[in-house]
Amino acid sequence: YIADIANHAIRKLSFVDDGTDVKNVECTTVMGGSDNAGCQDGAFEAAKLHYPLSVALDDTNRYLYVADFANNRVVEMDLKLKNAKTLAGSATGEAGCADGIGEEARFTMPTCVYVQGKYVYVTDWTNHRVCQIHVKTQEVSTILGSSGEKGCSQSLLNNPGAIVVRGKSVFLADTGNNRICISEVM
Repeated sequence: YIADIANHAIRKLSFVDDGTDVKNVECTTVMGGSDNAGCQDGAFEAAKLHYPLSVALDDTNRYLYVADFANNRVVEMDLKLKNAKTLAGSATGEAGCADGIGEEARFTMPTCVYVQGKYVYVTDWTNHRVCQIHVKTQEVSTILGSSGEKGCSQSLLNNPGAIVVRGKSVFLADTGNNRICISEVM
């Protein structure tokens, strides 16, 4: 799965084996894809995104999580039921900076998502923090950085970008500080 940023879509790439040595790639639109950006939950045919930047597939291959950058939210796509909903952040695209449950939480330009176990990790670009979202309770907690405060120290970040989590270790591109951070999470 890939985020097609400019077309506000999520696409699926599949390798098609036609029996030859040449592998063909088939690209299908899973959600979005019209020229109309929007902020709407619902069936894949009706749901809308606005500059989705990254996607992460869970271990069951059923749920795909999307950093919906310009809508300031993280979207959960149920690939089995073909339905999308706001997991955390504003369902109307409102920006902000707050921990909370589901739509009470606020992000400003979430950039990257990563799934490990029961958590989705999201880099909150403009708020200079990394949040952890519990997929069942939808509880959002800041785990790295200081909400809204940028800097370059062990506790401060500046425009965090890509993230990977392995066990209790978080590997983070702290892009505004031109560094890679490695931190431990609980």
